[in-house]
Amino acid sequence: MRRILSASLLLALVGAACTGTEPSTSTTSLISTTSVPTSSTSTTVPIDPLQLVIDELTVTTESLRELAFLTPPDLVFVTDDELAERVRTLVEDELDPAETRRDELLLTTLGLVENGTDLAALYVDLYSEQVAGFYDGETGELVVPIGDGELSQLQRLTLVHELTHALTDQHFGFADRLVRLDDDQRYEDLTALTAVAEGDATLIEMLYLGALTWDEQSAVLSGSMEVETEVFDRTPRFLQELLLFPYTTGADFVETIWESGGFEAVNRLYVSRPTTTEHIFHPADFLAGEPPMEVVAGDFVPDGYDVVEASVWGQAAFRAMFGQALDDGIATSAAIGWGGDAYRLMWDGGSEIVFDLVFVADSSVDSEEMYQTLISFVSTQVNGEIEGTDDDFIEISGEDFAVVRTEGEAIRLIVASDPEVGRLVVEWVGP
Repeated sequence: MRRILSASLLLALVGAACTGTEPSTSTTSLISTTSVPTSSTSTTVPIDPLQLVIDELTVTTESLRELAFLTPPDLVFVTDDELAERVRTLVEDELDPAETRRDELLLTTLGLVENGTDLAALYVDLYSEQVAGFYDGETGELVVPIGDGELSQLQRLTLVHELTHALTDQHFGFADRLVRLDDDQRYEDLTALTAVAEGDATLIEMLYLGALTWDEQSAVLSGSMEVETEVFDRTPRFLQELLLFPYTTGADFVETIWESGGFEAVNRLYVSRPTTTEHIFHPADFLAGEPPMEVVAGDFVPDGYDVVEASVWGQAAFRAMFGQALDDGIATSAAIGWGGDAYRLMWDGGSEIVFDLVFVADSSVDSEEMYQTLISFVSTQVNGEIEGTDDDFIEISGEDFAVVRTEGEAIRLIVASDPEVGRLVVEWVGP
């Protein structure tokens, strides 16, 4: 399925950790600011009194990141309501109803969202609630909310995050690359690059935060505690983890690279970059140049269906789905043996889907562990009863359908909303 994070919209979620470095206090004016409203009902926010703070934050970001802006960044300051409206519009524009509908069917059949979930509405509400500001890679704008004409400590932290996005995008052009990866359905690659960009910005955010005084840090914490999280709290864990992955695991990954080689090594991440979420979880594998194994899914397509996605599920998605359904320890242990996978999502254009995934592990031990974990997952999540099983095969059938079976060194997972069609796929994809 398409990853949660928009490819053209890099977001700053509230939250940061403390570390330490001393920011610059230069006041050189480098920034282009505007308060042009997004609609006829927008409120123009005075920004002249903010110029000194903005300039200081801009130069501080350059100093911390050890890069200079090629052109002045374009900041747009808005009210909180205007920010929510902008985010809502951007997310609605990016969501394709057909893509969202088939994701709903897939996640419902996998038991990862409740039947009847309006995924499009959830995405819009989730992003509108969680975003503290954003960098729009398509327009190059940094959109940051201000309330009473001043930047709070939390908003300053957000601005540093977004300035880092604008700065690194000017130098490395990652925003356009994210869009191309999304268009090509290279979702695992997309998630890895997003983790680099968000991890990079989060690292700078942490360095900035660590240099603040105790009172300033307390103000950041107080501000973050006031952020509404009702939508996020009711979002299924699978989606929560995929949303947070670039910020949390991505930050750990970038920090590891930075500690080993400074920002020169971080800069190289945008050129010789990680291409899997396994690389993000395990920097040593990335540094060793370990590629994913090549995996080929089947080519049978049931009558009336089309292959609407062909991509890689990846270690992050396996961890998230197992973590929601089973146990954190089981999820991590099973997913860590990921060697590669390929999946096809087939859809009849209406209410029926087939998900056909082939997985290969790093070792025979890892393969057996994944096989047993997938059995536990489908037995728990798929709406049906066990219809058949042996040492290398299990079938669940009822309202929905699932098969897990070994195929030589590979494991195949087939999930379908129509059991009859699911059995056709099992019969035709080969032994």
